[in-house]
Amino acid sequence: MAEAARIEQIEAVINTLISRSEGEPLPGATDPVVYRDVLDVEVEPQQYPASTLLFSYPSQSDLATGGITQNTWRWIQRSYFDFTDPATAQQEMKRLIPALLSALRHASPDDLLLADGTQIELVVEDAGAPDRAEVGESSVLVKSLYITAQTEEE
Repeated sequence: MAEAARIEQIEAVINTLISRSEGEPLPGATDPVVYRDVLDVEVEPQQYPASTLLFSYPSQSDLATGGITQNTWRWIQRSYFDFTDPATAQQEMKRLIPALLSALRHASPDDLLLADGTQIELVVEDAGAPDRAEVGESSVLVKSLYITAQTEEE
């Protein structure tokens, strides 16, 4: 079996971290708020809350050390919450987004290591206020983040 493309390897690392995100339970509930659908592409989720990735930016520059490049890969990560009940959607978002940020920020070096030994550095930026949208027949609340991964490679 052929090795996955570099971008797919990095997406797998990011999605593993997203899958680990657990927000505090909603009032009256015992189960944590988690992503029920974690997708490496931006397509219509089947369950909510959901996460999608849209690859948006590659960059490569030579480092002064010769023969080594710094590669930058950028995605728009979108979190979708069922907006049938706006209060519940907002409560889920308030619990899950901080959990996602924490999972990405506190990832161990081993979590950010690709199979060939390449280390990834992640940077997360807010993409602005949440939006309401229609996805298929569902009304959703959407919160977007920019996730940038950097690698140094020969």
